Amino acid sequence: MDHLILTRFSAVLSSELPPAEPDWLWYRLGFFLDACHSSMSGQQAGRADTRTEWLVWFDDRCEDDFRAQVEELAAGVFTPVWTHEVFWTDLRPRISRHAQAPVLVTTRVDSDDAVATDFLARIQAEAAALAPQGEDCFVNFPHGLQLDRLGRLRRCRLRANHYLSLVEHRTAEPPRTVFVTRHPDARLAAPVREVQTPPMWLEVLHGSNLMNSGRGVPCGDHDVRERFSISLPCPPQHGMLRSPRRVGEGLARVADGFRRPWMARDLALVTLDRIRGDHTMPQRRQS
Repeated sequence: MDHLILTRFSAVLSSELPPAEPDWLWYRLGFFLDACHSSMSGQQAGRADTRTEWLVWFDDRCEDDFRAQVEELAAGVFTPVWTHEVFWTDLRPRISRHAQAPVLVTTRVDSDDAVATDFLARIQAEAAALAPQGEDCFVNFPHGLQLDRLGRLRRCRLRANHYLSLVEHRTAEPPRTVFVTRHPDARLAAPVREVQTPPMWLEVLHGSNLMNSGRGVPCGDHDVRERFSISLPCPPQHGMLRSPRRVGEGLARVADGFRRPWMARDLALVTLDRIRGDHTMPQRRQS
């Protein structure tokens, strides 16, 4: 197998968009270094029969000192992809040049988030079990954490979240990749293997997040200390049962879910998934 981890840092999503401002690039680079780069650098060894490579897309219309800093961070950790092409245009042909094995695993990791130290190893174990079945399939770890700018942690479970992987068989060129569809619509493209694990990802909430909002139940920092290799400040916190204030925050989150029907539905579904254990949700056919 080939396993490619795909991260878009600053490559544009549309030809009409200008390159990112220098201040934004340096701001995001701090999160990239403390969360994403740190956690990927601390990954456990994967399978011996799998070639692993981390590709990170950058807009090449940037300052020379920023590019030099990225190249220094990349050494031995990731492959920087410098381009002024639209990310979606460059993605699939680029992957065809980086992967030739008959089974391809592609994993999406955002540039400002972190993953647990066994994230890649667990994906490769699942992929090795799925590959002989001959059908493309997503792998999803629903259990993760959120960390906001005040250092508050929340535990959450999200179906088909944006830490998905796609295990695919190379029957067409260029490959489909994990970006074949939006992550909420993953089941329209392939079955989704839901794997019940300890927290496997950590979403960092900050001022420049485009789509993310806090959800989940307040929790302590034990899993961050035990399962993540990151440099983000994460002050120790008491669990809910030891803090009346955190109990109140958790109850408020549950009440907020009932005010938003889609949140209540998602909570019910992931609770059912947890009871069922590891399972594969079949592909949903479009009507």
